[in-house]
Formats: sequence, structure tokens, C-alpha cells
Amino acid sequence: GLIQLDQPEESLRYLYYLRQNDPGDKMSIDLMAKVNEVIRLKKQYITEPENIQLINRLAAYYLFTGNLHEAKKYIDRAMVIEPGNRNSKEYLKIHNASNDHNQKTMH
Repeated sequence: GLIQLDQPEESLRYLYYLRQNDPGDKMSIDLMAKVNEVIRLKKQYITEPENIQLINRLAAYYLFTGNLHEAKKYIDRAMVIEPGNRNSKEYLKIHNASNDHNQKTMH
């Protein structure tokens, strides 16, 4: 849904609603923490566009949520800044494997 569409602020409203109706729901609590983190990271990225650790964390988040397009954007950025970065290379492998899997299941 909204997380995959890269609308973390909108998804947060929905998660708050879920949390009010079921305060003990561990999944929504964990997801809220992740969404809050990505909102913070994206704001930080604006002021630190060369921060490789930050970029890799954003790439990992988008891989985790299945938003391969956004993940690839951050992976590509990381590879430009530091082509030999081990984490970036690993995220690229994960991205390509996920993308290949998605394309096979679509045909």
C-alpha cells in the first residue's frame, strides 16, 4: 500500500489508527518505528546527500518494503559515491534477485 508507494507520512496516519484500535499489535508498532525512521532518514538525506551509511539504510528500507524502484535509486546513488561499498553491492544483488523474481512471476 502506502509504504510501497513511498508515502510514509500517509501510512503513519493509518498505522496510528490501527494502534488506537489495537494498542498491543506488535506488527503495527514495529512498522510505525520503521516508517518514523524512514521519514527521519529522508529529511537527513536532504542535508547529507553524500552520507553512504544513510543512503544504504534508505536502500535497505525500500528493499524491505518491496519498493524496488526507490531502492534502486538509493543503491545507484551509493554506487556513484563509493563504487566498492560492500553493503551497496549486497543491496544491488538483493534488488536484482527480487526484480528477476518479480518479472518471472508476472509472465
